[in-house]
Amino acid sequence: MKRQKAFSPDLLRDLHAEPTLKPVPTEELDNASGSRELIPLTQNEENRLTECEQIITNGLNTFMEVGQALMEIRNRRLYRQDFKTFEAYAHQRWGIKRQRAYELMGASEVTRNLSEISDILPSKESHAASLLKLCPEDQQELWKEVIQESGENFQKLTASQIKRKVNERLKRNGQVLNGQDFSPDKAWQDEAIKPLARSIKKTPESLFISISGTWLLQHNLDHVWRELRGVTRTIDANFTDIITLGEAFELGILRPGK
Repeated sequence: MKRQKAFSPDLLRDLHAEPTLKPVPTEELDNASGSRELIPLTQNEENRLTECEQIITNGLNTFMEVGQALMEIRNRRLYRQDFKTFEAYAHQRWGIKRQRAYELMGASEVTRNLSEISDILPSKESHAASLLKLCPEDQQELWKEVIQESGENFQKLTASQIKRKVNERLKRNGQVLNGQDFSPDKAWQDEAIKPLARSIKKTPESLFISISGTWLLQHNLDHVWRELRGVTRTIDANFTDIITLGEAFELGILRPGK
């Protein structure tokens, strides 16, 4: 049974007044997701989906809780009974774009990462999102600096101040130049790769990625893959799983470019 979209004033506020999206015809969503079928949830999955959605419906009390709830729904494909893709779920259930959902999940992951080294955490999504360009280790190091330097003025901290420190660190590491991502061959890469990137973006369901059991076991990711894909057979050296590029984006293995 389709769930009715339920907004609260807090939801609209915490989504930064994300404009209501125009309804997308069902046939367009179906065509975008290929022939993927709707798959019933188990009772436990149905219960967990209800709990996750309750967190979101309650007005997005914190972006971290909402991001984690969205991430669980995506990773476990708890939307699959009523929707073919996470994008369709986010759009029809909550009226938000896929990119917005990923922004919430990204900010939530940053905060979770910072919770490992500090009891003082970002109180605003924009603060956490400012750290997304850094790797987890650098996020933690820079956050320690922010806390130490801001001292009693921590409550007055702005996202712009954090972004400035992030860019300074990236520049020291040779990753930014004049505020832009930088690499020695960037000019050539932009010119050569743009047509390829556009083509790939248009046809993500036509490209495939092979995941071997050996690689999963070497990196201790067999349990993660089993949960993401709902694999029931043994993952060993003979195991191989094939996914499309579109599915890789949907699962969060790859992040769509902005």
